[in-house]
Amino acid sequence: QFKLPISTNHAYPFTLILTDHIELIFLLIAPFYWLYNSAITLIVLQAAVISSSGIALFLFAKKKKLKLPVQYAIVFGYFTFYGMQFALWSDVHSLLFGVAFLAWFIYFLEIENKWLASL
Repeated sequence: QFKLPISTNHAYPFTLILTDHIELIFLLIAPFYWLYNSAITLIVLQAAVISSSGIALFLFAKKKKLKLPVQYAIVFGYFTFYGMQFALWSDVHSLLFGVAFLAWFIYFLEIENKWLASL
C-alpha cells in the first residue's frame, strides 16, 4: 500500500521495521498481498513456495541418479522435518522463502544453468 513499514511487535514498537532489520523478500511478496489483502495470501504463498522447493529437491536427487524410493524418502524427510512443519504451522517467515530459493539455486547449479542460478 506504499506506506511506511511501521511494526508494533518488534524490539522498538511503532518505529520503522527497517531500524531493527531488513527483509527484502517482502518486496517480492507485496504484489501478491495487493491482489488479496489478507494473511491467508501470505500463508498460501509460503506453502506454495516451500512445496516448489520439494520439487527442486526431488529433481536434484533424480539428477544424482538416486533410486526412486530414496528420492521419495529425501522429499518426505524434508517435508516431515519438525523444523519445517513448525515454521509452516506457526506463522509466515521470510527465512522459509530463503530455504526455497536456496534449494532451487543448488539445483540450477547442479544442472549448470548459471542464468537461472544467478536469477
